[in-house]
Amino acid sequence: MSALQHKFGLASVFITVTLEDRNTFLVECYSQQDVNGFAIDPMVLTSQVLKERAALNFEYALAVVIKEVIGWNVETHQPMEYPGMFGVPCAFGGRVEEQGRSLLHVNFTDFLDGFDTYVEILNAQNSMTQTGSGQRYIHTPYTF
Repeated sequence: MSALQHKFGLASVFITVTLEDRNTFLVECYSQQDVNGFAIDPMVLTSQVLKERAALNFEYALAVVIKEVIGWNVETHQPMEYPGMFGVPCAFGGRVEEQGRSLLHVNFTDFLDGFDTYVEILNAQNSMTQTGSGQRYIHTPYTF
């Protein structure tokens, strides 16, 4: 992440993705078959199998977040033809962690094209000064 920050500056958006995936319908459906497509006996269904299916569900969800929310095409290593939810990304990075309850969790750092200009415009609009009770106040700029 420090290499991205060195090249692109401070990140524009910080996104956290956590799925409550142990009791979802998809994980339950994934758990009904093994990797070869054969049905699994419910008596053999262990917590390890559920964790594996939950990890698969997490991977599928990350693919959607990267494509639709961030707006990045993983195959071409370029932004999508349309912007993500926050704008057009220059780059992004993320780190997957396991939380205390064995749930997977990822933190994305998104670097957006033109975000510096946007922050400058916001800061210019919010740097107006006011006077009151003989003191001078400066509105602090937005932080992202």
